[in-house]
Amino acid sequence: MILNNEHIRPYLLQNLQDKTTFIAGNVKNAGKTTFLNYLLPILRVSGNPFVYTSIGVDGEDFDRITSQRKPQIVAVAGDFVVSTNKALQNKGFQLVEAFPFNTTAGQIVMGKATRQTPIELIGPEDNDSLASILEIIKTQHQITTVLIDGAINRITQLASAVNPVYVFVATVDRRNVNELMHELKRLSVLNEIQVWDELTTDAEEIQGALTESRLREIPASCNSLVISDFTKIFLPLRSLLNLLQTQKIYFKNRFPMIFCVLNLKDISQHQCEVHLSKIGFSIDVLFNPYQQNPS
Repeated sequence: MILNNEHIRPYLLQNLQDKTTFIAGNVKNAGKTTFLNYLLPILRVSGNPFVYTSIGVDGEDFDRITSQRKPQIVAVAGDFVVSTNKALQNKGFQLVEAFPFNTTAGQIVMGKATRQTPIELIGPEDNDSLASILEIIKTQHQITTVLIDGAINRITQLASAVNPVYVFVATVDRRNVNELMHELKRLSVLNEIQVWDELTTDAEEIQGALTESRLREIPASCNSLVISDFTKIFLPLRSLLNLLQTQKIYFKNRFPMIFCVLNLKDISQHQCEVHLSKIGFSIDVLFNPYQQNPS
């Protein structure tokens, strides 16, 4: 379904509240942080507490790898933020929780903003730390809505959360549209795989990642596979489709993509919709959300 920008606020609140949502992207500087900035005022108006953080570093003035200028993240009074103690120092934050995890940029903490201030988000460096932080936020502080700005190629961090969802953000232009459609088709196929019911379905469990080489080791007699989650499948689209023709795949944990954000450059929405139709993309799509104010 193509989402209507003019009436997007109720849809976003329904799909993001009481969930841990990862904002993932197809490439570096795909627009993930810009989309986080787009969501923050919508969630603030709801009146329900939420917290936001990052995998990696976000909110810095310039990208540390490409030197490109980055979108600034501005917290307002009442915001809960997870970053490092050094990043929040002298920024007008009340310390809420100090987590027993350190990075090269300082100790991971959760703070509550007491005034409007630009911030740098610096998240934990590994999955186990992130999982512990999310557990503390939900059980000890009763904050059930979490936004996580995902760093490039770190979608496997989804495995750190209990029942997470993700939003896929991509920039589309004429040069990358075919490659992007290929990836969207792959993610769409993975999004349809169901959770394993071990009481009724007999299947062989695959430990770790499913790669091309691992695939060749699976006995021909095996017709059902169980994999931890979609982040453990490292197969190109063709191999994935070929596998699904001969074997049934189940996930132990399902992390759905709830919708996709496409930022169009030198390609029209109609042209992009034609491409999406050709690949049978059935996940909700939001085009160019920053061009209009949500209502």
